[in-house]
Amino acid sequence: VQGDIRRYKLSDKARRLAPDARASDFALESLNLGIAHRWRDQTAPVEYQSGLLVGATRYGGEHYSDQARVYFGINRKLASPTTIGFVLSGDRVRGPLAPHADSLTAGFSLMHRHRSGTVLGARLSFSRSVSERDVSDYQDMRLDLLAEPSWRILGADPELGISLRSRDYDSFELFSSSGRQDREVGVYMDLNFAQAEFYGFTPIVSFHASRTTSNIGLFEVDRYGV
Repeated sequence: VQGDIRRYKLSDKARRLAPDARASDFALESLNLGIAHRWRDQTAPVEYQSGLLVGATRYGGEHYSDQARVYFGINRKLASPTTIGFVLSGDRVRGPLAPHADSLTAGFSLMHRHRSGTVLGARLSFSRSVSERDVSDYQDMRLDLLAEPSWRILGADPELGISLRSRDYDSFELFSSSGRQDREVGVYMDLNFAQAEFYGFTPIVSFHASRTTSNIGLFEVDRYGV
């Protein structure tokens, strides 16, 4: 189960520029339900995984989109402390207000456990989204560098990471004749309270911050969240 709720506050400048706009016009809620299956032969070094995720999104109080994702992945141990992974996923977005889009993502990962217990890793993904609307027609590349220290914070197992993302739109006619290029840098910390496990469910608290720069000023954004 995944849920996302976003609320906005209009600045004084925004109120002057758009006196009829309300912060609730930009409110977003999404809910996704999924199932995943992981399996491997008892003695094999390869683990397989597959999954399905379906959900819906509301924007400004109205039904915005329906979305679905399917994926398949493989994890293989190269040596006792090192694991390499590959995942392929497909997404489809439809709905009364959302741009219809189909996308394909290929991801690679490399994880290494140090003798101290600390895990170091990297993830690299490439995405291609196809749509008749330029806002959903793009190429995306993302790199994540992460660490899972052996020590705990407030009794939780931490994961620390930094992410770099590049997203290019071939066309963005409303604002630019040369397309749109976004660049994003983000940092995050997840706290996994494994001691609070209940029937296999574990609470995770995530802190994250990111900055996006773009050749179109409208899409330059600073984000902070818990």
